[in-house]
Amino acid sequence: RPPRSTLFPYTTLFRSMKRTLLASLTLAAFAFSANALANATDTTPDFSYVEVGYGALSFDDSFLPDADVLGIQGSWEFSEMGYARLSYADADYDDIDSSADQFTAGLGLKYPLTKTTALFGDLNYFHVGYDYPGFSESFDGYQVNTGVKSRIMPELELTGTITYTDISDLDDGMEVTAGARYFFTDEFALGLDYSRTPDSDLFFFVGRYSF
Repeated sequence: RPPRSTLFPYTTLFRSMKRTLLASLTLAAFAFSANALANATDTTPDFSYVEVGYGALSFDDSFLPDADVLGIQGSWEFSEMGYARLSYADADYDDIDSSADQFTAGLGLKYPLTKTTALFGDLNYFHVGYDYPGFSESFDGYQVNTGVKSRIMPELELTGTITYTDISDLDDGMEVTAGARYFFTDEFALGLDYSRTPDSDLFFFVGRYSF
């Protein structure tokens, strides 16, 4: 079976403080650049939406199997500074009869830097389950996301996120995600997220409906 700590890229530990610092500096640079570009528009970042998508997960270790990931997530902006979020994802691993699924639910706060750029952070309940031939197991924990979101053009929104996940009986984990959404109308958008941990990559393609 695949190692439990690498079934999802959210559960791998950044063991190097240098890498963590680099991730933080990268996010800060992203925030500065996005804020400068966003001065050309007055469209606010989107915090009320539903997304569905497909992802391709791969590991640096060639002995670990790749996986196809299907997911759905949503966010609801219920006040000027608050939002709620839900997500569910399922991963099926190539060439082995194993799968994993995860669920998160939480609340977050956002702080506008300008009309078009906002910092955000949320705290989530995190559940992950694994199905192997003949048995299954599951674990609970919490997840923290922090990042910046900017509508650099009316049609284009960029997001940078650092995610920390703590799960009982498994390694802690951190990942960095960069994402883009292109809006064809005020409600409909297509996008791509790229997530990186020290030993895995995830490309995730999504369709979004904003409300």
